[in-house]
Amino acid sequence: MVLSSRKEREFRARRAEILKAAERLFATKGFYGTTMAEIAEAAEFGTGTLYKFFEDKRSLYIAMLEEKAEEMFSFVRSEVSHEQGSINKLCRLINAHLSFFEENREFFKIYIRDRYHFEWNMKDEFGEKVHHKYVSYISFVAEIIQEGIQNKELKEIDPFELAHALTGMINSFIFQWVLKDTEKDSLTAKSRTILSLFLNGAASRPQEEYQKICQRSSNL
Repeated sequence: MVLSSRKEREFRARRAEILKAAERLFATKGFYGTTMAEIAEAAEFGTGTLYKFFEDKRSLYIAMLEEKAEEMFSFVRSEVSHEQGSINKLCRLINAHLSFFEENREFFKIYIRDRYHFEWNMKDEFGEKVHHKYVSYISFVAEIIQEGIQNKELKEIDPFELAHALTGMINSFIFQWVLKDTEKDSLTAKSRTILSLFLNGAASRPQEEYQKICQRSSNL
């Protein structure tokens, strides 16, 4: 049993080394510009050994993205666990989400740069592997929002719709920040803007006025 556990630890450690080496290469050369032989050399493994861990470059890439997504979701959950009250939790959630991307900017530039060039079956495979993680994350955000509704801190709107709206805002800010590719702008500095927009909206007049406008527009 001890030997089995040690082998498992060694396997995970070697796998992590491979993924880290692959991340560095993908960041500089892109998915298609990187070979399995180069990844093996960077990780200081034989190419044959590399194939014992990953079937091909595509499966390695998908594993890298999947583990990074899990790392991000776990980090945000851990950060939020230190807070009390729904508004404080949402504030910490937004900041943690943004700070994780800020710390891992080079990694996410890989995904944004290369994702439009992947075959559709690769996108589908990645989607299937990550979808359940995303659904779980949305449920986590919805639980915080539901707590706010119960405590009269938030309006009685479907918590899952609000969770999708909030994560959509966060992801939009992240996407634009990564595309700008400048080190001067702080992504975490956008936390207050996102929280303010989510809680207060952008309207300067009473909400009832805009509801009437929307109602008239829907009847046109």
